[in-house]
Amino acid sequence: MSQLLTAELLQSQYADGRRNFQHVELIGALLSSVELQGIDLSGANLVGADLRGANLEGASLAGANLFGAMLHAARLGASLLEGANLQRAQLERADLKYATYNQFTRFSDNFDPAAAGMQQGGSTEVETDVPASQWMYRGRRPASTVVSAPSSTTAKPAASAWMYRGRLVTS
Repeated sequence: MSQLLTAELLQSQYADGRRNFQHVELIGALLSSVELQGIDLSGANLVGADLRGANLEGASLAGANLFGAMLHAARLGASLLEGANLQRAQLERADLKYATYNQFTRFSDNFDPAAAGMQQGGSTEVETDVPASQWMYRGRRPASTVVSAPSSTTAKPAASAWMYRGRLVTS
């Protein structure tokens, strides 16, 4: 279940020592230049969030939706981006060195993760806490059902790929 948070509340709770913000809703949040090292934003909805210059080193953004997020000059070194949606994200000058991705991570067509210093994770499984029957079109893979990727899956699925009842579907 998602929790709606404001950027101010997230920063306040982070300052108080909380690090687990899995599955939070932060659509369009203004979080530029914030210090959020080691935060767990797995499965979070950060569509259109402003994270320019933010420090997210060592953060977990596995399965997070960062579609159209502004990550210009953000520090994401050693972060976990497996299964994240980074399509149309602004990644100019972002530090992605040693960040990990997998075949479920989605990038814009012109983005090369290897050239950005990212490392492909070895896992072909994504854990979710949403039953496979409830996955949405191009759904997130949020943590209790394990779905194995077909052996023919590449590191970057087609834009028309989505999960349906626990199976990777491409058209």
